[in-house]
Amino acid sequence: MNYIKELNAFTNWLETNPLDATTQCLWFHLMSINNKCGWSEWFTVANLTLQAKLSISERSLQKYRNTLVQKGRIEYKKQGTQKAGKYRIIPFEAETKEQAKTKLTAKFSVKYTVKRTVKCSAKYAVKCSTLIKHKQKHKQKEKQQQKQQKKAPVQKKMTAYELYQNTIRIFPSLPEQAALEKWITVLGDDFVYKAIEECCKSADKAPNFRLLEKMINDWVSQGARTVEDIDRLQAAFRNKNLTVIKGGTVHGTTGKSLGSSMAESEPTEKHGGYPSGAGDTSIAKGRTGRLHKPSYL
Repeated sequence: MNYIKELNAFTNWLETNPLDATTQCLWFHLMSINNKCGWSEWFTVANLTLQAKLSISERSLQKYRNTLVQKGRIEYKKQGTQKAGKYRIIPFEAETKEQAKTKLTAKFSVKYTVKRTVKCSAKYAVKCSTLIKHKQKHKQKEKQQQKQQKKAPVQKKMTAYELYQNTIRIFPSLPEQAALEKWITVLGDDFVYKAIEECCKSADKAPNFRLLEKMINDWVSQGARTVEDIDRLQAAFRNKNLTVIKGGTVHGTTGKSLGSSMAESEPTEKHGGYPSGAGDTSIAKGRTGRLHKPSYL
């Protein structure tokens, strides 16, 4: 680094980038210290040293130093409270060399780009024409699809509560409303919607709230929490074609769902439960030998 050239360049630079006197003094002191260090790229100076040379406080030193950093004249690295900070002076001479290099590279790059564009223009034009045609066709298809989507009416799926009103009861009672809200909050709208659909399929007569309640309680007791769980339980029940009757006789089962068969089973105890020791199966009265499962209420 040439000391005199840097000083002259700094004074010329101040004509278009004015700085206050203290900031200028700080730059001159840093140049002097770096000259004593043998023009090393990074050198350390304590804040107290600069404060003493400039007769300013630490806060003022930080202010003037930040100004030089923002103007691009120095770089600063803080090394904690126990070590002095590191400084690097950005020279003007290096900037002039870099500017000259950039000018040369710009000239060569212009010539190179012109030659390359002339050679590749024909090939590129052919490729671009095919790509443009393909993009235009794609855009036309997208516009047609958007027009069709706008014309087609959007069908919104009913909620579980609305399905209950349309299939079971138009004006649910207060207990029914409370139970529906609880199921929808805990299990989800899709789960209750699926349960209402299965209730409508399973009921011999008109679907009712008691049947729906028994079906949901039994599915929950068996660990069902999603629509897929309901489908799995219903499929497992429908695929079971034979049931073992007490005494070893085998009879065929009906095609009803798991929830409807539970709803038809009659409790044998006073409180609506099934006798203890019934296990996983219990036999309903009658000669048909139909097998009923407990509803886990």
